[in-house]
Amino acid sequence: MHIQAELGLEEEDVWRCVLAWAKNQAGVTQPTAHWTEEERQRVCQQLAPVISHVRLFLIDSQVFAEEVEPTGAVPIELSLERYRRAALHSNKLPASAAPIQAGPGLAENDKRLQPRLMLNLFHGSAILKTTDSHARHAERVLRGAEADLETDVPGVDERVRNLVLVLVLVLVLVLVLVLVLVLVLVLVLVLVLILVLVLVLVLVLVLVLVLVLVLVLVLVLVLVLVLVLVLVLVLVLVLVLVLVLVLVLVLVLVLVLVLVLVLPPSKFEIVKKPYAICYHPDCGPIFGAGADLLISNNCNINMESYSNFPHSYDGPNATFGNLFGDYNFSIADYEVFTLAPSAVPGGIKMKHDRYP
Repeated sequence: MHIQAELGLEEEDVWRCVLAWAKNQAGVTQPTAHWTEEERQRVCQQLAPVISHVRLFLIDSQVFAEEVEPTGAVPIELSLERYRRAALHSNKLPASAAPIQAGPGLAENDKRLQPRLMLNLFHGSAILKTTDSHARHAERVLRGAEADLETDVPGVDERVRNLVLVLVLVLVLVLVLVLVLVLVLVLVLVLVLILVLVLVLVLVLVLVLVLVLVLVLVLVLVLVLVLVLVLVLVLVLVLVLVLVLVLVLVLVLVLVLVLVLVLPPSKFEIVKKPYAICYHPDCGPIFGAGADLLISNNCNINMESYSNFPHSYDGPNATFGNLFGDYNFSIADYEVFTLAPSAVPGGIKMKHDRYP
């Protein structure tokens, strides 16, 4: 920073501009009374190279005490010299008093003791030659810069904080709205999913019911087919049985006819005539002493009838198996006939007995 000697400004304004520049360079925005020690050191570090160019001895004592000295940038020796010269200033002494001698280290022609002069910056310029006009213009420019740099920081901070709070509130509201929208969308999606699931369940139930109905119909059809098949089988079996019975009857008839028409009845001659027929009160007729044929009482419900053939009767194929197929047997019904003798007169019928 270069401070020109011919600015035509009051030294108080020069100091304020220099201080504003140092604060700006140090990044300090607080007033001097609110500085921290670290901020004070940064400002003093920026002021150290340029403070020697400020004519501190020409600054008003009140301004020096209120604005310069609190910064801590002025060396103690220079500050003491400043107060000494202020106390011994010739304007405050009687006219007969001796002139003030320069202090140690200060010469009478030291620039720090001389007021700044206006410089004619532009040759032939009437405006810039006017000292008061130029001074007022430069003062307004420097004071405007100082005012910009030394704005009331608490107010600025307050406005910034208010702006930040407003922005934060707006962001919070936006986030809340976004969250509400997200929740609404989630609820809508959940409702849609629930509706889809309900529809799927309904469709599944409908399909299950349809399948059940189809299965029932299939079962009914199968049962009907089974019943039809059973009926057909029953009819077939009935027809088969009828056919079998018919065939059996036909065979029986054929056998009977064969036996009657083809095979003559078997005749066995009596060998022992006294035993041709016997009688016993507890059984039916007895033929032969063997007995060749004995029919028991209640012969239709027991197997006590038997044949010991041949004994009193004999003939071709005379075995008990040819009569009834086994030694003991059961007889459902029987008849006994007596052959009529050849000498019986005509017209006389022979009696025959039937034994139940």
